[in-house]
Amino acid sequence: MYISVVRNSLLGQKIIQLRSQFGLTQKELARRMRTSQQAISRLERGEYNGCTLRTLSKLARATGTELIIDFRGGSGPGTHGRWVGFIQGGKNRSEQTP
Repeated sequence: MYISVVRNSLLGQKIIQLRSQFGLTQKELARRMRTSQQAISRLERGEYNGCTLRTLSKLARATGTELIIDFRGGSGPGTHGRWVGFIQGGKNRSEQTP
């Protein structure tokens, strides 16, 4: 449960950062993604447990960024690899490594 909460919180922070980088309001981002402002708000607060690859792809398309998913760390079966930031925009690649 704790890993899920931390992951959702880090994802929310990345979405806020990305949205701010492009000067978008939640409402503007929602319109570009064809979703509601409330859904963006939930994502940013880390209160949305159903974030899918499709949602992340829509986010990348809406902001003209590249979606990168990366598995790092881990020492074998049953271990948790590190969660790494995955949205790269233009020249500014940003990663979150706990």
